[in-house]
Amino acid sequence: MSYASEVLADSPLAYWRLGDASGTTATDSSGNSRPGTYVSSPTLGAGSPVGSDLTNTAMTVGANSGQCCSTASASWMNVSALTVECLANITSAVDGSNGDALVSRYDGSGFNWLLWRNTSGLLAFQIRNNSGTAYDITGPSVTLGLTYHVAATFDGSNVALYVAGASVASTAVTGTVQTGSAPIDIGRYSGSSVTIPGATFDEVAIYGTALSAGRLSAHYAATLVPANPSFQKLPTSPVARLRAATR
Repeated sequence: MSYASEVLADSPLAYWRLGDASGTTATDSSGNSRPGTYVSSPTLGAGSPVGSDLTNTAMTVGANSGQCCSTASASWMNVSALTVECLANITSAVDGSNGDALVSRYDGSGFNWLLWRNTSGLLAFQIRNNSGTAYDITGPSVTLGLTYHVAATFDGSNVALYVAGASVASTAVTGTVQTGSAPIDIGRYSGSSVTIPGATFDEVAIYGTALSAGRLSAHYAATLVPANPSFQKLPTSPVARLRAATR
């Protein structure tokens, strides 16, 4: 199956492939009509890291540029279970004061959840419960120029972080996900330009369920075939099965 077919088989609430050739609208491929908006003219048409779907392109943003993709707050975002998933290739040095967002729902005064490269340069996920308690889990450090398949899940009791289809961290969570009026942003959090890395983003999906390890592994496997000569398969490890991109 293609990568897109694997994602759609799991009924995402929204699926921004970021393959639009031009304009300001980020098409939602989930069938639920939840488009995003390209903010401050990110570069569209970047090469996609998905070897099984070479016709789709990606979105590139510049570090601290204000560029991102944003989807306004809506009731469908307030869920009791969650999966956030994307492909990301970061090329800028870590922001040691603010970190760098991959995909977030964060309004500046507090966050519902945040998938990011934290201030220590690690892939990480934060989630806040209905009482305002924050839970933070971290994975491997980010190597610049590598394309990561990264996802985070919350099943109502536990939150987990996956890199290249493998679980790298998890912790128990008490309570439900905090609700709010924040948008979902791709490439920034809190609306601040300084939280934007230099990076290419692709295939961002949000689900109202916690996908299983098996399903996330299947998604990752779909990025590997057929071989894309623009991407080199690297030796794998239990922590980070990655591919390098040479654009």
